[in-house]
Amino acid sequence: GVPHTRPVGLTPHGNRTDLVPGHRSPFDEAQVPGSAESLVEYRLMEAGHDVLGVAAHVPHYIARSPYPDAALTVLEAITGATGLVLPAIAHSLRTEAHRTQTEIDRQIQEGDEELVALVQGLEHQYDAAAGAETRGNMLAEPVDIPSADEIGLEFERFLAEREGDA
Repeated sequence: GVPHTRPVGLTPHGNRTDLVPGHRSPFDEAQVPGSAESLVEYRLMEAGHDVLGVAAHVPHYIARSPYPDAALTVLEAITGATGLVLPAIAHSLRTEAHRTQTEIDRQIQEGDEELVALVQGLEHQYDAAAGAETRGNMLAEPVDIPSADEIGLEFERFLAEREGDA
């Protein structure tokens, strides 16, 4: 899950990874439920057009409410990919996002302890995953992980030693 207190995540999709610079996908390919949007994207790709779609990661506990932070993040990704600048819309979204964040924070602080614990748990989970991304692995402590070649050489040594013992 994604807490509202952390940056909105994005999952871009399309046929050109260079349209969203700096974004690294955790997977090469994903299967998702079909939609009209997916069909249009697929048909445009078949016709040879460059296609980019962006999905914003909205916190599940506010998914049924307006969340301008997500819209702003998507707009910024589209601006970065296309050069299309919409300053009035961006300003309006920033203003509304600030107002919405303040209201969400107020409601959570006035809410029950279970909701506060949920948000704190999501924050810890997010921070651990973000830390693992900078470390290169999900282990709590940084550890040098051997490469595939190093593992292969070690395995060959192990097998050679076992054959020598037999």
